[in-house]
Amino acid sequence: MLYIPCSDAGSRGAASVSTEDFAQLQLQFVDQTQWRYEVIRPIVLFTDRTPRQRAHETDTHPATVRTLTRRFRQQGMLGLLPEDVEVSVRARAPRVPEAVRQELDRLKAL
Repeated sequence: MLYIPCSDAGSRGAASVSTEDFAQLQLQFVDQTQWRYEVIRPIVLFTDRTPRQRAHETDTHPATVRTLTRRFRQQGMLGLLPEDVEVSVRARAPRVPEAVRQELDRLKAL
């Protein structure tokens, strides 16, 4: 969510509104990966703030925000998974023999 301050905002600055927005979002998080993405999303998408600013807005340590941002840029969404999660690539399903495919085509034509 991009916050654009307006002149009649009074004493409420961009950081306070953004902090409140994140606090409201945090109530709805059910997944650690989703929380991690929401922490770094403004940095990655908009580049309108530094990791230190985002850490202040989300009550997160700046090193955590920098680490998550770096891992996301290197690995994509896989970089946001917890360290103890193992990601494995499934083996390819065996291919259907050509004779079977031809017989299926023949039967479909009937």
